[in-house]
Amino acid sequence: VLGLCGIPDTATSIVGNVTAVAPTGGGSLALAAAQDGLTNTSSVSFNVGNTRASQTLIGLSGTGTRAFTIRSGMASGSVDVIVDVSGYFQ
Repeated sequence: VLGLCGIPDTATSIVGNVTAVAPTGGGSLALAAAQDGLTNTSSVSFNVGNTRASQTLIGLSGTGTRAFTIRSGMASGSVDVIVDVSGYFQ
């Protein structure tokens, strides 16, 4: 997210809404800083065909890219993901 959405190089985390759209199966989404191992803690859970959203705080990696990772906890299928950033912390 470095340089995107007005997020400065010094940001350590972002606040936003994560939305699961048009899932073909049930599951969850977990978000974390790119260098951190993802836990089983979900940011949003969803069922087949249901659009679900949740506000979340996402840590950013300190690698210079200020990146984060999204993991889909689905046994099979697909889901579209929207991350709408509303702010950041330094």
